[in-house]
Amino acid sequence: MNITRIEDKCNEVVVELESSDVIKLGFKVRHMSRILNFKIISINDDVFYSRNADVSAQKMKEILNMHFCATTYKLHIDYKSIPQSGEQLKNEIQNDIKEGYDGIFTIGGTGVSARDITYEVVNAFCEKKIPGLMEYIRVKFGEENPHALLSRSIAGINGSTLIYTIPGSKKAVIEYMEILLKTMEHIIHINNGLGH
Repeated sequence: MNITRIEDKCNEVVVELESSDVIKLGFKVRHMSRILNFKIISINDDVFYSRNADVSAQKMKEILNMHFCATTYKLHIDYKSIPQSGEQLKNEIQNDIKEGYDGIFTIGGTGVSARDITYEVVNAFCEKKIPGLMEYIRVKFGEENPHALLSRSIAGINGSTLIYTIPGSKKAVIEYMEILLKTMEHIIHINNGLGH
């Protein structure tokens, strides 16, 4: 099969074939990308109760869309704002795993205060932990800002669902996603049995 032209569009790849015993010359073949289903859960009392704009979640959605636009994947991103409640977070993640999301991103609740419950809840769901990701991020950004070392962010897998916990600031979202996106597609491939 000889490919004469590949037109790469955001979220769509059009391939024209030179010849084929099944497809006739000049036919256009469209690769229909698998849709990745992601969920962003914002754990922030201020956002939940005041209905202020969730700038951190908006930034994460923007980063995910920009990154995956340049790949063959299409994205569907759902969003939920909840208060800092361990029970609500537990129920949300439990339902999201049952729904079969490819990735769950929590924003907020990763610190050391009494209200920061994200680590405890998410840790219980991680069948496989990926400690190197968050350790690296803490060290990398902790050199400039020692407070970054206090983050109790965690990354792990439950079944075929990736789970990442990220601190609540917009700056943290940008920093964490810069690193997490470097391995995310690889983990998704492995999680779906597509090998290394």
